[in-house]
Order: sequence, then C-alpha cells, then structure tokens
Amino acid sequence: MPPLSGVDRKINNDNCSRLQGKLKIGHSQTAKAYRKIMKLTFLIWPLSWYVLSGTTYGFLFEPTCIVPPGCTCTLPTINCAEKGLPRIPQFNMTSYNMMLYLKLQHNRIIVVPPESLKGIHTGKLYLDMSFNNIRDIHPIAFAGLEDNITILNLEHNLLTTIPVAVANLSSLTMLNIHDNAIATFDAGVMRSLGTHIEVLYFGSHQMRQWPSQLQYLANLTALHVYDLGLTHLPQHAFKGFQHTLINLEIDSTNLTSVPQAVCDLLSLRIFYFNNNTNLHQRHMLPSCSRDLDHVTDVSFDNNDLTEFPRVLDLFPNVNSLSVSGNPNLTTMDIVTDNTGRLRILKLFDNGFAHVPLELGNFTLLVDIDLHGNNLTELSDGDFDQLVHINRLDLSDNPISKVEPNAFRDMISLYYIGLSKTALPNLPVALLDLHSLHSVDFLNNAVVCNCDTLSWLQNMTNINSLRVTGVCHEPFGLTVSQFMQYNLDNC
Repeated sequence: MPPLSGVDRKINNDNCSRLQGKLKIGHSQTAKAYRKIMKLTFLIWPLSWYVLSGTTYGFLFEPTCIVPPGCTCTLPTINCAEKGLPRIPQFNMTSYNMMLYLKLQHNRIIVVPPESLKGIHTGKLYLDMSFNNIRDIHPIAFAGLEDNITILNLEHNLLTTIPVAVANLSSLTMLNIHDNAIATFDAGVMRSLGTHIEVLYFGSHQMRQWPSQLQYLANLTALHVYDLGLTHLPQHAFKGFQHTLINLEIDSTNLTSVPQAVCDLLSLRIFYFNNNTNLHQRHMLPSCSRDLDHVTDVSFDNNDLTEFPRVLDLFPNVNSLSVSGNPNLTTMDIVTDNTGRLRILKLFDNGFAHVPLELGNFTLLVDIDLHGNNLTELSDGDFDQLVHINRLDLSDNPISKVEPNAFRDMISLYYIGLSKTALPNLPVALLDLHSLHSVDFLNNAVVCNCDTLSWLQNMTNINSLRVTGVCHEPFGLTVSQFMQYNLDNC
C-alpha cells in the first residue's frame, strides 16, 4: 500500500479518534447498565429468598396453613373463637411459624386434655382460651410447647387453682387468670412462675384473703387486680416485687382506701384505682414516709367520689391524671403546690356545673377533657393562663352560651370538641383561637347562613379550619360545605 499523504493521515487520525470516542461512550453506557443490573440483582435476590422462605417461616404467607374445620387462618392468627367448640380441635400444621396467635375464646371447652396442641409448630405462641367453661387442664396439656407459649389468657373460666401445666411453661411472661373460682395460689406453682412471669391479671370473689404466694414473682412488672371482696390489703402486700413493679391496677374491689403497701413500690410509674365504690373518701390515700415522685400516670375513675382526691400530694410528678366517671363530684377543691408537671387532665362524666377555677393553676396543661359534665355556660376567663392547651373536649354538655372572651388565652388550641351541646351556632369566641385546626360540632342544630356564620371570614386560619357538623338549615348541607361554597358570598 502506498504511503499516506499528510492530508490522508490527518483524516485517518480524525476518524480513529471519533471511533475511539464512540467506543468509549459505548463502554461507559455498558458499564452503567451493568451496574444497574447488579444493583437490581442485589435487591431482588434477598427479596425473592424472603418471599420463598415465607413458605417455611411464615413471614409473608403460608399456603399450607392447615386448620381444623370451622377455624380460619390468616397468619399469624388462627381463629377458632366463638365457634361453639366443646373441645380443643386437633391441629395438624405441616410447617413451622416464628409466631402464632391461637384464638379459642368464647367456646364451650370444659377440659384441656394431654398434648392438646401437639400439631402446632411455632417459635412463640399467644394462646387465648378465655370465656370458656374450663374446669381442668391436664399437667401435660401443653406438651411440646412448654418453651414456646409466652402469653396465656384463661380469664373467665371455672378453674379453682393455677394448673400445674401453666407452671411448666418456662417462657410464659404474661398470665391472665382473672374471674376464675380461685381462692388462693399454690406456692410451688408460684415459685415456678416467679423466674419469668412479668405480667399477671388475677382476682375473684372467692378470694377471701390476699395471696401471700405473690411474693415469689420476683420479676413482676405489671399487676392487675380485680373483683376482690377484701376491704384492705396487708401492709407488705407487694413484698417480693416492690423493686420491679411498674404498673399497678386495682379495679372493682371492696377496698376502703388505697393500700398502704403502695408506698413500698419504688419503681411504680402507672397507678390505676378504678371502680372501687366502697371508699372512705376522707382517708382514702395512704400516708407515705416519702412522696411517690416516680409515678407519672394516675387514674381514679368510677369510684363514686364526692370529693376530689389529693392525688397530687401523694404523686407530685404526675403527667397524666384522670378523675372521671364520678357523677356526684362537682368541684375540684384542690389546694396543692404540685402543679408544674401535669400535662393531661381528664375530668369527663363528672357533675361539674362550671369550669373548675383550679384549672388555671395548671399552666402547663396540653389536654383537658371535660365532656359529659353539666356545664351550661363558658365565661370569660374560664381558661385563662392555659396557653399550652392544644386539645379541649367540652362535648356532651348542655352548654347554651359561650362568652366572647372565654378562650382568650388559648393561643395553642388545635382541637375543640363541642358536639352534643345546646349551642345554637358556632361561638364567636373561636376568633381568639389562631392555632385552631379542628372543631367537632356534630349533633348541634346549626343554622348555616350569612347572618350566623359570616364572622368566620375574620378567622386568620380559615383556610386550614375543619369543622365537623351538619346544618339544621338548609337541610342536607354540612358546615364545611357552607364554609367552602357559600361563605365568600356573605
């Protein structure tokens, strides 16, 4: 081949450069595509394994979830509840599941025989056999699952003692035996449970004395006591778990006062004392040598109170307090210096005819519930000093009048409940609520026209305001629809 001239060499070199550029671009695009494919591969492969492994481990689906006739299976739940079953059905599950929830409540089961659940294979089992007629549970009724049952509900049956089969459950953390004919506890059973049980529900009218065997439950964090006929508890009723108990509920008993033993609970955070109507109210709280300043959540509901309990003297750092369901309680009448911690105050279904004056002392409140009282009027200054309130429920009160400055200090209010009142229309006092977002005004006879609602145009937050309610006139129109389509024409 003759040698290339200078011009030909330049043209050839230019062509080579363009070709190399194209190859370089092509290689770069190929590399990018390859990297995308690899990324997808790394994403899809674990996901495909996860989906496929669901057939074995029950994470996403279980096509072989075989249950007895009448029961249904939507993993992790096997539902055999309310089927009228006279006995525990026979299970024959062919696969293993990490966790199952077996619902057998509200049937007619009388006896739990040996190896009743041998066809179930799971890592953890939540077993609910409440509301049956169970009189006997065989010692090896749960054979094969002694290390797997973590929660057991036997509420409302006919047991007279905690069965040995329950004591054999080495991983059991929560047990509900409330509403059985149990008069006392077996010490050996309680020793066995004491190594692992954390939550216990118990109580029956047959229990004539406090079960001292509770002292073996050294890991107990929550105790729920119901339906005791006792009028008082021993001074050291909570011995054995006074350092671990966090949650104590005492409900529907004949106790005449809060037990003195509560003073020993060094880790208590939640204390509910509800539906105890036999109280000697002037002496209902114990005298402790020190304040229970670690308690943050307290409830004294449905105790038929006529005087407001001095709970803040006993529990000075309460964050949430409920004193509700006491129709004869008409005043707060509370004098205390411990007002700085309270954030949530529930006073619903009491007998208050006026907004309690004492509310203004609790300046850090964010939530007040006064629904279901006898309030007829909201006066100017009723909620003064309450600048942090973001939720106020005044529903189900016969309120017929709201003075213009009733809410003047409530600069943070986000929600107000005014449903089921006697108000003829939305109160103009809402104009002071610049943070208001939601108003519940259902079940009120609202007349929706420019004469009654044109003032809403002056609300600074009108565009974000949501009002739930139905216009009495014109019929079929909601308050929100009137605000959206008619208010601009006023």
